[in-house]
Amino acid sequence: MSVDFSALDEGFFKEIEGLRLEDRVVVRLVQDGFAVVAPQTKPDIVLRALREEGALRLRAGTGSALIELSQRPLPETHLEVAQRAVELVRSAAREVALQQAPPLAEADESSRWRLAALAGGILRSSSFDPQFGAGISRHLGPIWMALQGALTPSGAGQISVLDWQVQAGGGFRLQLARQVDGEALLLGGLTWHRYSLADASASEGVGDRLGALVSVAIRVCWRPAHALDIAVRAAPGLSTLAIEHHLEGATIWRRGGPRLEMGVDVGWAP
Repeated sequence: MSVDFSALDEGFFKEIEGLRLEDRVVVRLVQDGFAVVAPQTKPDIVLRALREEGALRLRAGTGSALIELSQRPLPETHLEVAQRAVELVRSAAREVALQQAPPLAEADESSRWRLAALAGGILRSSSFDPQFGAGISRHLGPIWMALQGALTPSGAGQISVLDWQVQAGGGFRLQLARQVDGEALLLGGLTWHRYSLADASASEGVGDRLGALVSVAIRVCWRPAHALDIAVRAAPGLSTLAIEHHLEGATIWRRGGPRLEMGVDVGWAP
C-alpha cells in the first residue's frame, strides 16, 4: 500500500504540517503491519488525502473519512488522522482480499463424482411396482453425465418377476435457489425381464427377455451439506418390452411399454 498527500495544495499542506502528518500516518500503518511503498509502484491500496472546506478527507478503497480541522492542537488532529487512516486501510485490505480470493472451489465441486442410492416405484399399465437402484454421475459445470441401474421385483402367488435395467446418458442442470438444483437427463439402455412361474409343470415356466429402454429423468435436488444431496425424481420413459404372462388361459401378469419411474435418491460426492 502507499500514502498519497499530493492532492493537497502547498499552503494547506504547510498549515496542517503535512510532512509531519504524513510521516506519522506511515509510521502508524507500519506498526499495524502494513508494508508502505511509493505510489509509483501502483500498489493495491492507496490512502489519499484531499482538502475539503474546513476538513481533511481520507480515502482508501471504497471507504472515506472526514476529519474536521477545529481549533484543537495539531497533535490531536494528527492522532485522529492516523487512527482513521489505519481503519480505512484495514477495510480496504479486506476488500482487496475478497476480490483476489479464489472461488470457493465451485469448479472442483461441480466436477466431482457422485454416488447415489435410489428408491421408489415404477408405474406400468396401471400397475405400480417397487424399484431400487444405484447410480454414479458427474457434473461438469452445467453438464450432467450418469450411469445408473435399477431392480424392480413384482408378481405374487402364481408368478415371480424381476426386471433389471441399466441406462446411461447426459443432460444439464440449472440452479433454482441456494442449495437447490433442477436437473434433466436423457437416458438410454437395456432392460432385462426375468420371470418364474410357481407351477413348475407349466410350459415356459422360467424365461427371460431383453429389450431397449429410453427415458427422461427430471430431478429436483437439495444439498443440506457440502457432500450430501437429496433429490426427488420422475422419469417418464418407453420400453420395447410390453409383456403379458398367461396361465391356463388367464392373464396373471401384464406390463406395457410406457412407464413412469418416481422416487427419491440420496447422493454422496466424496
